[in-house]
Amino acid sequence: MNITGQTIIKHFNKAFILNYNYLLKWGVNDEDLLHEVYEKLYLKFSKDGFILEPKHNIEKKLLEYTKTAIRNTYLTKKKQKSTNPKFKLKLSEHLEEVEEELQIRKDIDEDTKTYQQQLEFFTKNIFQYLKTNYPDYKIYIFKTYYLSNPKNKKINYKTLALRTNYSVSTVCNIIQEIKRDLKKNLLTYIVENQTKSFFKTK
Repeated sequence: MNITGQTIIKHFNKAFILNYNYLLKWGVNDEDLLHEVYEKLYLKFSKDGFILEPKHNIEKKLLEYTKTAIRNTYLTKKKQKSTNPKFKLKLSEHLEEVEEELQIRKDIDEDTKTYQQQLEFFTKNIFQYLKTNYPDYKIYIFKTYYLSNPKNKKINYKTLALRTNYSVSTVCNIIQEIKRDLKKNLLTYIVENQTKSFFKTK
């Protein structure tokens, strides 16, 4: 089936944003290359849509498609440079380039590192979103709750109330309110901001 319009763009943006750090490393840490591929695919999907076999995960297939596009664009640019008579790469520079690529491929496989980068990315966007939508006292309560997370064990509302000097019912209502809001609106906020930043760089 062919997925078109805002539906495919929404899925593409989601797959791209969630895997941004991974794709950047896949693209040899070249942000210009990554942004170029993003814009090409954005225009392509807007015009032609995306054909997907039944039962396939659309965001997984879009990630694979994007990786292929990044790799092909990278190889094309590299080939263009190598065929240019004015472009001559010294052996030492070539070896450094190979070593750099090998290290990057190794980094891609470091799941813990990738997870940490994604966590930092989402944490930054969460608090940017809260800053534009909530008063300081609610941000304070949620930040205390969010950052008090040793070994993925959130503190309970009673402890949170004691730490923030608000009642249990108050902190409970605020945490639940913000959680619902983030679940509904955070991804859209990230996609919109990231898309704007891409086009501002051009």
